[in-house]
Amino acid sequence: MESKEIVNKLLHKLRSRSSVIENKSLDIKGEWYSNTKKKNWKFEFAKDVCAMANSLSSRECHLIFGLTNREPFLRNVEILEDEAVLQQIIQSNVTPIPKIKLDKVIIEGYSIYVLSIRKSKKDMAYFASRPNRDQLIYIRRGSSTGLCTKSELDQILEVKREEELSIQIESQAIKSVKDIHHKLKISSIENISPILNDLDQYSFDYSFRVSSEVLYTLRDVVHMLRFEENKELIKRVVDISSKACHLNSLVRSLNHKVSDRHLELISQGLDLGHEIGYRAIRRDVSEKMFGAAVLLLHRILRFTILNKLSSTKKEVLHVFLRLNELALNNNYADASKWLQFNIDDAEAINGRELPALHADLLDKFS
Repeated sequence: MESKEIVNKLLHKLRSRSSVIENKSLDIKGEWYSNTKKKNWKFEFAKDVCAMANSLSSRECHLIFGLTNREPFLRNVEILEDEAVLQQIIQSNVTPIPKIKLDKVIIEGYSIYVLSIRKSKKDMAYFASRPNRDQLIYIRRGSSTGLCTKSELDQILEVKREEELSIQIESQAIKSVKDIHHKLKISSIENISPILNDLDQYSFDYSFRVSSEVLYTLRDVVHMLRFEENKELIKRVVDISSKACHLNSLVRSLNHKVSDRHLELISQGLDLGHEIGYRAIRRDVSEKMFGAAVLLLHRILRFTILNKLSSTKKEVLHVFLRLNELALNNNYADASKWLQFNIDDAEAINGRELPALHADLLDKFS
């Protein structure tokens, strides 16, 4: 999320008094540290960064300077130190060193600063150095900052150990998928089915990076297959692709924002569906394979509608449009009707009327 968007959302919440603003990964301050005349402002700055970096609730945390809990909720802030100076203070006072980024945004004529703190999955607990050089662990408790207790430290270390294990599992899974990909390149079509069985193990319940490797491998599978002769294999490719795209439930929306990495996966799935649909019309002339491609595109479209991904939805509809033009140019009217039916069916989740289902089209393309 961009800094300006973060500030505008917080300002809206402050003005509507709809919810608590500050939490373990977010703090608002009316003034910048060095402007408070405190002699130990560098330590206060390092302490807050340390506490945010130890937060277990988010990979990226934010300190907002220029927002307050009192009307008019905005206050002009000036920061004389540039990002390089701030990074030097962090390097001298926080161990290990988290990444920081300072952004200035103008909201209603006020200068507001957003300091973003991004921590590494590999780092354990973060320590802040006090003026006497003692190193202590600080954490966020709700909207306040304090010294970490032993039980809280145990919790931090347990989460970090789990994250480290997750990284190891992800690395091994990526290696396994790349090994499958290599095996694919030296295999004949007769050996594709067991390769898809192996690949299917990594199509769901793994990270987006693993799923991306799966989709990359599936694209090479598609290049190898002759559609009319390998109908069942293409259907399996579409099924594995749907799982690898992490489309999850196609009945209700996710309870969180769809990440950029997830959107990249969906884009890979969209390209794969487009390629299968193009070949099914232009080269292999296979109705069943065209139906399989449209099924994948329908699932992606439905996911974008459920999760209000307007930009991605436009991309999906553009693919439907291109395939429709191709179908009409090849005098393939039924394919055009099937595309429109699947668009209308996906849109019906928003309360629109369900389209009439033609049995002859269903038999032909499913």
